[in-house]
Amino acid sequence: MTAEERRILRKIRELYGPLLDAAAKRYGHRPEVLAGIMMRESRGGEALTPAGPAGTGDGGHGRGLMQIDDRWHKEFCAGDEWKDPEKSILKGAEVLAGCHRYIAPRAATLHLKTPKAIERAGIAGYNCGQGKVVQALAQGLDVDYFTTHGDYSRDVLRFAQGYQDQGAM
Repeated sequence: MTAEERRILRKIRELYGPLLDAAAKRYGHRPEVLAGIMMRESRGGEALTPAGPAGTGDGGHGRGLMQIDDRWHKEFCAGDEWKDPEKSILKGAEVLAGCHRYIAPRAATLHLKTPKAIERAGIAGYNCGQGKVVQALAQGLDVDYFTTHGDYSRDVLRFAQGYQDQGAM
């Protein structure tokens, strides 16, 4: 973990920690995973145009801190809710929960033997879609095969660990 990544994770904890905790509790996630997704998607808003929770990315299709895609979540992105950090984080947690709900019943068929493996597949689904994760696993490929740069869930979990370590300091 670089010093810059640690700095941004500290900022995410300071600015959004309670919101991440609440969303995680509501949707049954670990808060550090939501922080890891925020880090990967928007660098806590620093990678967005304009920088901050009301910024966009992904060629204008990703909205807010959790980069909710306007092509898949049209209703949410049509208004201004995505600009609100709390609503963006809640929507991101909801999207991740949907990925888990899709993948979990298929875990045995997909040879996902542990809760961590199911979690990782859900995280990958947040980026490339659950169907692509199922397709990758059915072909014997890594869950990240179709994700951006082929490392999305690994990167998110690396950031999640860094976020968790920040809280232990």
